[in-house]
Amino acid sequence: MTNDSMLPPRFVYPDDEDRSNYVSKMHFSLMQQAGEPALWKHSNASGYHAYRFQWEGGRNLQGPLVIRLEIQPDGTGIATIKIWKSVEIGFHVNTNYPKYEKRLQINDTKPISARNVKKFLRQIDKIRFWDLPIEDDRLGFDGETWNFEGAKNGNFHFVTRWVPQDKEFRKAGLLLLDACKLPNPWQHILRSLDYEWILSLIENLIFNLSSFYYRLKKGK
Repeated sequence: MTNDSMLPPRFVYPDDEDRSNYVSKMHFSLMQQAGEPALWKHSNASGYHAYRFQWEGGRNLQGPLVIRLEIQPDGTGIATIKIWKSVEIGFHVNTNYPKYEKRLQINDTKPISARNVKKFLRQIDKIRFWDLPIEDDRLGFDGETWNFEGAKNGNFHFVTRWVPQDKEFRKAGLLLLDACKLPNPWQHILRSLDYEWILSLIENLIFNLSSFYYRLKKGK
């Protein structure tokens, strides 16, 4: 990876640099364009303690939404909030489906109380964030992606989940959402996860059945 990478070299796949580069670009390209720092490069700075939550929807083309929480020496926090919006810019030539472009809609900072910071850190400890595997075995074609990064005491960690089923994991993101007092539409979108997850499962089932039927018909 290059020096401007948002993840350390070969962080996700130690034996596959190209695949690690792909993961970095997939999750961080918009953030990098919007000036978000690479947290891992700050992890060795004295006293630096920060987390970054990234959420991106699939079905409704929402987001991504990014909240970077930098914890201050007095226990309070400063949250940097960035939200992108999908804007229709035309149609694909071959399919005539709408073509969308992500545009930065909100770029704001908010102070976070020591009480809310403490609640979030307790949740980070509860889910054992620093011990979680980077990925799990759940993949899908639609649905939300939830990412967390952390930088503290020379350590850096990154966790990505597709439609996470662990309620405690989701709660960590929702605590940041509450602390930042984001607009109601975003509160509703992230809290409707269970409904979206069911729809995603149905879509994947239909896709798999269609693929199976096509292969079966072709085999005849």
